[in-house]
Formats: sequence, structure tokens, C-alpha cells
Amino acid sequence: MPNFVARWRVEQPWGHIQAGLQTIHYALNDGMFLNKQYQGYGGAISGNFFTWGKDNFTWSAGGGDGLGDGISNNIGVATNFGGALTGQAVNATDSRSTFSTNRALYDASVLAKTIFSWGAKAGYQHWWTPTLRSTIDFSVNHSDVPAFIGAAGRAAVNKELSLAHANLIWSPVAFVDVGVEGAWGHRVVVSNLKGDAWTLQSSLKFRF
Repeated sequence: MPNFVARWRVEQPWGHIQAGLQTIHYALNDGMFLNKQYQGYGGAISGNFFTWGKDNFTWSAGGGDGLGDGISNNIGVATNFGGALTGQAVNATDSRSTFSTNRALYDASVLAKTIFSWGAKAGYQHWWTPTLRSTIDFSVNHSDVPAFIGAAGRAAVNKELSLAHANLIWSPVAFVDVGVEGAWGHRVVVSNLKGDAWTLQSSLKFRF
């Protein structure tokens, strides 16, 4: 089944507003005894508003069930396929697993579920001078990933991811950008382990 996307957009001198809807079809089929179908859906709204001068404010929000890569850093369907099932301690890569010895029993134990997720972001760009500008932004993504994905998955898959950036960019001439940017990220995985990351980078860009 194909995916479907619908979009509506309004452009005005003050900026724009855009809204969209999307449906996504998933199939979990191993060519043996497993054949499950899932339908994902979701929507988003975004906009960009000019404030004063060349300054502008941008924002977006979206969400849905099984929306997949319709939201950044997201997956549409969670499954325990490939893991240790039927009460065994070994996963599907081990020849002792019922994945190899009793595929019908293994496939009957497979669980899968579409993931409800949402995301939002906002950013502001300010022009200090005609050649010097800054942008700050913040974004957050959240996914209700089920715990049956297994211990390894629970320790690796994001439940919530937050990001923030702030930069200063100088354009001495129209085709050159020199900039520095700081970024912060906060991660929470399904098992509720948390971590933070900080980065500082600079760049020199020529446009042709």
C-alpha cells in the first residue's frame, strides 16, 4: 500500500503557515509464519513569521501514531522480532533459538506495535548588523516505545531527545560565511538512562 501525503500552505508578506497530513503503511513479514500489517498516520503544522528588519521566528509541531521518519530521529513500529522469545535466553542469531528450531512457535511469539510520537521546535534569527546574525533554536522529540523491544533495545532506543543550538555568523561578503556555534543535547532512552552532550564548532563556508 502506498504512503499518502497532503499539504496546505499559505504565503503572505508576514511569513507563511503550512499544515500537512501523512499515512504510512508497514508490513512485518519474514516469509514464513509472520505476516502483520500496520497503518501509521499523523500530521504537522509549521510557520515562519517576520518580526522586524530581517529577523524571523520559526516553529513547528507534529505527531501521530506510527509516523516513522515523518518525525526526526523516530521509528514507526517497534517489535521484539529477532530477540530471545518463547522463554529462551538466546536470540535469533543463535542456532539453538526457536527461530531456527521451531519457526512457527517463534513467529507466534512476535509482538509489534506502532509507536505514538510527537515533536516540536522553535527558533529565532536576529540580525545584529547587515553582515552579522545569530540563530537560537530548541527542539524536542518524544516516542512512546514499548518495553517489549528487549533489554538491549531499551538501553539504546531514544524515548526523548532534546536539542538546542546558538550561533554567531559573519558574512563579510555575500558569498562567505564565518561562524561559531554551540549545541546541547539531552537524551533519555526507553530504560530511562539519561545523558547530555555539549559541542562547540566553527565553520568557514564559500558559496558559488
